[in-house]
Amino acid sequence: MNDMADDQNQMDNVFVDREKELKLLNNEMKEVLGSNGRLVLLKGEAGVGKTAVAKEFIGRCSEQGFNVL
Repeated sequence: MNDMADDQNQMDNVFVDREKELKLLNNEMKEVLGSNGRLVLLKGEAGVGKTAVAKEFIGRCSEQGFNVL
């Protein structure tokens, strides 16, 4: 890989503190575990970390055994 690709991969793995948002998402996951379906939308300005939050949450869901599409 080239240096630019390595830098991008490192940036993709950086997760800025979003515990408040993840706590809210984890609460929704608990509701789903209790057989209450949910639809969650992430909204925000460009560059605020929506993709990073989604990737982190998807990982957490996968760890709990959810099938993530």
